Amino acid sequence: MKKSKYYFLLALPAMLSLTSCLKEHDVNIGEDNKSDNVLILQFIRDGLTNTNSGLANFDGALLSYSAKKDTAIEVLNVAVNGPNANKRDIAVTVAVDPTKALDNFVNDEINYEVLPDSVYHLLNTSVVVPAGERVAHVNLVVYTKKIDPNREYILPVVISKADGINISSNYGTVYLHKVGWPLAGTYDMKGKRYNYKGTRNYAGGAFPTDTLNTNPMPETKKATPEGKWKISIDYANLGGNNYHYKLTLDPTKPNEVQVEADFLSAVSNFKVWVHTYDPVNREIHLVTSYNNQPDGSGDDRIVEEIFTLQ
Repeated sequence: MKKSKYYFLLALPAMLSLTSCLKEHDVNIGEDNKSDNVLILQFIRDGLTNTNSGLANFDGALLSYSAKKDTAIEVLNVAVNGPNANKRDIAVTVAVDPTKALDNFVNDEINYEVLPDSVYHLLNTSVVVPAGERVAHVNLVVYTKKIDPNREYILPVVISKADGINISSNYGTVYLHKVGWPLAGTYDMKGKRYNYKGTRNYAGGAFPTDTLNTNPMPETKKATPEGKWKISIDYANLGGNNYHYKLTLDPTKPNEVQVEADFLSAVSNFKVWVHTYDPVNREIHLVTSYNNQPDGSGDDRIVEEIFTLQ
């Protein structure tokens, strides 16, 4: 059995198909080895064809899981990249390499922890790419309920051994990782905006019943992280007007969120009445009110929103 060698892939197109061809300048190999085929690891998702492997594609291996799911299945591809399919079976071993946990520190300065082995299970660490074919699949189970949403985790999966084929040293690793943004993600929405004629001097509690009409919330909203504990998310049904909440979670007060708004110059009398957070169900409940004119001469609005992280 010929010992596998690691070689550096100088360039790899962003989009790879299983029949892609490598140019001579794409692989820097020794003069004693003329092989054109290289073994790479892929994490293809969402129907796209980007490999999401290597440090160049680190962000593409970011994981985000629904709070509603107990487990998730991730599929990695061991792929032969080159002008021709292999002429014989290729036995391949994959493994988790904890020594690569901080490979991206120079770029993001995040001290990732290696994902505990109680949180995942590699179903098959040994695979065979059959003769005449280009891909074999590695299946990974992640027990998402066991992941602490406040911590940064990484799982560097590597091709550790292959039978008689060069392993790409820069595209032979997939850096599966999760950033500890407990509030970031996509939320399912419930709630309404209650519209009144003139002012109502709302002081919390039950809403005045003489509404002109109501506006429903969008079915979903996406929260963008602005730091580990802070997100920006559309306000009411006014995201198109560039109205946003700035919500911050204080770890010392785990059952509430602090509320700011970036549209205060366009309204008046903005007040927050309810700002609770349920960390178990990852649910935010907000009740706010405002007048829709900066000088207070407009119409009052009361907004109730319930955000549940998917």
